[in-house]
Amino acid sequence: MIVKGEGNYTGTQTVNYRISVPSLTGVKFSKSTDKTVTISWTKNSVVTGYEIYNSKNRRAVRVSKASTTQGTVKKLKAGTAATFRVRAYVNKDGQYYYGPFTSVKTVTAPSATKITSLTSKKAKQAVVKWKKVSGATQYEVYRSTSKKGKYKKIATTKKTSYTDKKATGGKKYFYKIRVCKKISKKNYYSSYSAVKSVKAKK
Repeated sequence: MIVKGEGNYTGTQTVNYRISVPSLTGVKFSKSTDKTVTISWTKNSVVTGYEIYNSKNRRAVRVSKASTTQGTVKKLKAGTAATFRVRAYVNKDGQYYYGPFTSVKTVTAPSATKITSLTSKKAKQAVVKWKKVSGATQYEVYRSTSKKGKYKKIATTKKTSYTDKKATGGKKYFYKIRVCKKISKKNYYSSYSAVKSVKAKK
């Protein structure tokens, strides 16, 4: 921040201040959910706070602490790319001074799905079905032998169902699904669905 005083003395002193607010550094898209994105930056102790603006040039977030190094934009649409602009500001004597904007591209995670059916009607098989998610590129199927145990990815499919033909009869299995959506040649993933279980038929 640069503060300069200019003026003359004629019984009273008049001082005009010019405040130059520095550009932010280290601005990046750090994480997301299906409804939020978090943008982070390097702390700058000479400023008062930070602002994040959306593509419609509306302020989405104001962070009023110079020591804070991130801001979260909420109420966004799942699986959507967007560009936000971030800048620092200084509040001196009630007057706001702003630094230049830095743009950052973000993507919200796709919506999670829900397992709608999990059955075992044939020996050593389990059939899992789930709800379709609009815009999904593919789905990943995970399986474990205990609810809180280690899950292994057993399939990737564009369909909304999968038949596990490698189950052991009489054994209980736990399944969960993750949605994948490709945006600008990069894969983005949802949170996992709620876990459901079934005992494979002998």
